[in-house]
Amino acid sequence: MQDLIAHHINFKPDDNRKENLIMLCPTHAAMADKGKIDRKSCMKYKEIISKMGKVNSEQILDTYTKNIKHLLKNELNKVIPNKKKLKRIIKVHKSKSKIVKPSTSEQFKTHQILITVSSDRTIYPLESVVHVRVNAPQLIAGEPIYIEAYDESRMILSKKIDPEKFRNLELKSAGLYETSFVMKGDYWKIGNSYTVKAKHGEAEAFDSFTIGKRMPVVQSDKSVYRWGEDMILTVIDPDADKDSDKVEYVGDRADSRLTIMSSKGILRNYRLRETGDNTGIFQGIIGFIGTYENGKVVGCKHGNKIITKTQGKGIDDGFIKVGRGDELTITYTNSAGKASLITYSSNFGAVVELDQKKYTSTDKVYITVVAPDLNFNSKKIDFIGDKPENQITISTKKGRLRYYKLKETGIDTGIFKGRITLTGFQDNKMNAHDRNRRRVGITKGKGPTDGMIAASNKDSIEVVFNYFGEENIIGRAKIV
Repeated sequence: MQDLIAHHINFKPDDNRKENLIMLCPTHAAMADKGKIDRKSCMKYKEIISKMGKVNSEQILDTYTKNIKHLLKNELNKVIPNKKKLKRIIKVHKSKSKIVKPSTSEQFKTHQILITVSSDRTIYPLESVVHVRVNAPQLIAGEPIYIEAYDESRMILSKKIDPEKFRNLELKSAGLYETSFVMKGDYWKIGNSYTVKAKHGEAEAFDSFTIGKRMPVVQSDKSVYRWGEDMILTVIDPDADKDSDKVEYVGDRADSRLTIMSSKGILRNYRLRETGDNTGIFQGIIGFIGTYENGKVVGCKHGNKIITKTQGKGIDDGFIKVGRGDELTITYTNSAGKASLITYSSNFGAVVELDQKKYTSTDKVYITVVAPDLNFNSKKIDFIGDKPENQITISTKKGRLRYYKLKETGIDTGIFKGRITLTGFQDNKMNAHDRNRRRVGITKGKGPTDGMIAASNKDSIEVVFNYFGEENIIGRAKIV
């Protein structure tokens, strides 16, 4: 029979009144002395014993055994890490402490040396690296820590940690010891549960995990992309994260394939990189190369180069040719199945508007271009019209302004505005000094509001917005 010793409930060793004494085993008496088992639990147990009347030591021990789970409830919540994950039951037997394996994921054995064990995940993909950590704040000199893995019927592997030779001093100083193993062989099957057992001396601890199979998800940062723009492609695939301590790659592996296809090109086995160790989220970048029906290509800038062909193996070197309003199909497959995503290239819709249909030769003209595709940066105000790939030309019979710049009306609007002033025409009767002073017949300005252009009484104004040297969007009005 296990010996019981007296514990002073009020922590006063000189108070030997009967109501202040409770009989506990040496392990739990020590815990009670340190306050790990609270006074309330001790008093409740004392009350149970008192109601039994005259009893012998065997009866006391029987009661102790039946009620110890409640006694230790508070203590367990304090000393066991990862409270949500661990659900343990302690059972103390009359002759010797012994494990009774419950149906919960973990358990530990009551002993003078207490240990816990945990694996780095609760669900693993097949062929993963399993990292196991043991919390052993007290050690038996010269005694190793054994790690064993079991399926439902047998032990399938065993490893040993020598605490004295353990090299990670940071973990060791905290009483933590770690090892790992790889799932290899026919023992490991999807859907099965496995138990990890740690043993040090007579102290034992258990943890469990499952091998699962989960469907991937494919995402992009936008649904429509302009020619020359980059797409940030994301794949969420927890089963591709085989090792929680490493950054991994997907898309070009036997168990993960990524394909990106448009009407003008295809990228196969494109590689993505994990955003960090143990995230299961993988990302890469793909540039859009514009292609007209006549075959003319609008390339993507990459460093000091202009890319005009579908190419790339992964991460950030991928480019794919797309047509106007083209549909891109992105497909990712793993052992669980296939995930797909559809995105589009822009159809380059734009409108040029003037604020009036008729002007006099000295009016102000307000110009608006609606071009969502030229909202290059959704976090800044953009400008258009002053570049070869999106130039604006304003002309009358008397003058012309090229590369006239318009300014976006606000952040992320895709609406661009500007203004010019019609300056009339030069009268031969007017000398040069008067013409300059009155700004008559002058054509100059870069935009968005400093432009001036000469115009006659029977004239017209034309604003031409040109995309990539191919398509012209035009706005016109009469000058009377």
